[in-house]
Amino acid sequence: MNIVKKAAISLVGLAALVCAGASADQPATRPSDSAYAPVRTSAPQPPTWRALRAMNQGKTNGIRPATEQEWGDMMVFMRQYSPSRFKVLDSIEIDHNSPLALEAIRKFRNYVFTTQHFPAITDDLRRRFTLEDDLFALMLEDRAAAEGSEALDLRDKIHDKVGEVVQLEVKIHQERVDRLQNILAEEKGRLQNEESTEDETIDRRTDQIINRLEKRNPNLSPPTTRPDVQGAVEDVPPSDLHAAVADIPDNSFDRDAR
Repeated sequence: MNIVKKAAISLVGLAALVCAGASADQPATRPSDSAYAPVRTSAPQPPTWRALRAMNQGKTNGIRPATEQEWGDMMVFMRQYSPSRFKVLDSIEIDHNSPLALEAIRKFRNYVFTTQHFPAITDDLRRRFTLEDDLFALMLEDRAAAEGSEALDLRDKIHDKVGEVVQLEVKIHQERVDRLQNILAEEKGRLQNEESTEDETIDRRTDQIINRLEKRNPNLSPPTTRPDVQGAVEDVPPSDLHAAVADIPDNSFDRDAR
């Protein structure tokens, strides 16, 4: 019983706008072309204490307030995938510096950041967003006022919804691990290729530097035998050497395009 309560509380608060495991205090890109405008038909009303408590359980230290554009983008998204929390936020006048607003935009930025880096799991992230909104709605129900079978039914609903959220989290985590493993395999392949062509890379880059030297000084011909170091330096004017070195691209030690 206590386990279910703790799981439910920890998974919802605004707690659930979408955090997909990545941290991102950065502007969110627009997820929809639709514009947001409050749709209130009367003066904004303060939400119940239960709604505020459920939506404001995260840490907001260091979070940058949302711009009007970001807030509008978030509300457009929430209207579709998180209607219960959208209704609460849309019903009040809210300062973007308030803990509630900062937690909301932090979760939305996390969602956008993760979908940009793991686009294959976008649908699952949206599904999680919706499931957690369902759980948020269940938490707003007054369980203390329920009696007998109603109280048990509410507990069962919360338990089942928590189960769906946890199972989806495991699936999302596995998909992220699979993606990271693929990236690691690709990088290992590139490393093996670099190791197998070290000599060719050294020769190619050496030829590039020599070619630049010859362009700077047409009278400099490639030696048929390797000169001693002192003679090689004396044969090339210092100004030409400095110019040639300056011509070496910054990425000369980066991976060559193949």
